[in-house]
Amino acid sequence: MRRRDRFVVFSQQWTGVTPSLRSVVFGAAFTVMMLVLVVFSQPLPSERFRDRTALWQRSGKNILSGFRNMYNFHVLHEPGAEYPFRAWFFGWAVEDCNTNVPGFRGCDAIFAARAKRLDGPWEVYAGDGKWDATGSPRWWKPLFAPLGTYFDEWHNGDPSVVKVGKRYYMAYSATGHDKDRQPDGTRSDTDGSYLCIIGRSLRGWHPLETLGEAHPRLPARVRQKSH
Repeated sequence: MRRRDRFVVFSQQWTGVTPSLRSVVFGAAFTVMMLVLVVFSQPLPSERFRDRTALWQRSGKNILSGFRNMYNFHVLHEPGAEYPFRAWFFGWAVEDCNTNVPGFRGCDAIFAARAKRLDGPWEVYAGDGKWDATGSPRWWKPLFAPLGTYFDEWHNGDPSVVKVGKRYYMAYSATGHDKDRQPDGTRSDTDGSYLCIIGRSLRGWHPLETLGEAHPRLPARVRQKSH
């Protein structure tokens, strides 16, 4: 309805434009269209099509399996460590929105894993300093709970981790139910959709404790997506 209203206003305003100005607008639009066609019709460099399959190796083994819905396995390699391969990923381990995890309030959650070899076996963080080496998702625990704000109470995911000195920095995406508590795009929606990137930092390799304990968070970058 909002888009239709805007289109009607634009149409009404357009009817008051003089023919000469219309010609200028159409001419400019045609020129831009031709430039776009010329740019995108150029052949791509040959190196874009180079076959690099030989540079990759596939073991054919499953890294993790048996979970409900999980992805974005982000691996950090630290040579010389007891577990040189460390990973963060997100989703639902057993039930939709991780409803099987006692005390967890949210939906998508971030998990951690570790391994001595890239092809495994991998262990997944199971809370209270424990690690699951049996491959049983029912033991896996989220690294932290959402803050419960309008921009992170529902989704925490897409983890990306770097290490600087002895400190780990994680950036991840977050969404909530917005300030007005109304779904984006509905008739009653007043504030669009809030999309957020949050940062966390931790000194030393130890997963962020699970539910309830506070850890340093870098300032959140919130972007409001309006209609």
